[in-house]
Amino acid sequence: MTTEGSLLEWVDHTKTLFGKRMIRKWLLTPLLDSTKINERLDAVQDMMQMNWYTDEFRKRLSKCIDLEKQLARVFVYSVTN
Repeated sequence: MTTEGSLLEWVDHTKTLFGKRMIRKWLLTPLLDSTKINERLDAVQDMMQMNWYTDEFRKRLSKCIDLEKQLARVFVYSVTN
């Protein structure tokens, strides 16, 4: 599946596969509660104002394993055996 020319391609600057899944989920199921929307906007604003911390956080995240995918593999293995 290609994202070429899509909103997802434009906004997806994630460094991990789990980040890509999350941004896709957020775009497919947007928040409707204005309080939650404002909380997310505040969090994004905070991250944008702390460039050094954000860059360091992104570097560390890129080294993390995809825990969600690994847990799914463990579950499938446990069910099939």
